[in-house]
Amino acid sequence: MGLGLYIEDCEIGKTYKTNGRTIDQSDISLFAGLVGDFSTIHTDEQYARTMPHGTRIAHGPLTSSCAIGLFAQVGLVDGTVIALLNFNFDMKAVVRGGDTIHALITIDEARVTSKKNSGVVKFGFDVRNQNDETVQLGSMTVLVKSRTAEQGVLV
Repeated sequence: MGLGLYIEDCEIGKTYKTNGRTIDQSDISLFAGLVGDFSTIHTDEQYARTMPHGTRIAHGPLTSSCAIGLFAQVGLVDGTVIALLNFNFDMKAVVRGGDTIHALITIDEARVTSKKNSGVVKFGFDVRNQNDETVQLGSMTVLVKSRTAEQGVLV
């Protein structure tokens, strides 16, 4: 048996809060190298100082990825996730080097699949900075195990 939520455990509307994580300038540089996005707003401090944010900013997908990592640390789908079905994030504010993010994660939808051997769960993400301001809103939909199917009992 896994450690995470099975479809039978999902409570619509239940919200979990992750730990925080500080995004620093080295994270931004490492992410740029990892994905090959060396846009000057992320990599050139002199250029970034001339822009409205006044400094280099984190890539939107870096922040989303860190939020997913914080989600993984909560353990909600550890050992029960089967597949990622959908991933969608909207950027609401920038994240600068030195900002600390955390996420509020809510079970928005949960249903058993037609085969009744797994379930689809949609988690809503509200990613916030150290000032409790929302920087990203998103969702992640995953396929998770069914406890009854894992025990060999189909309902």
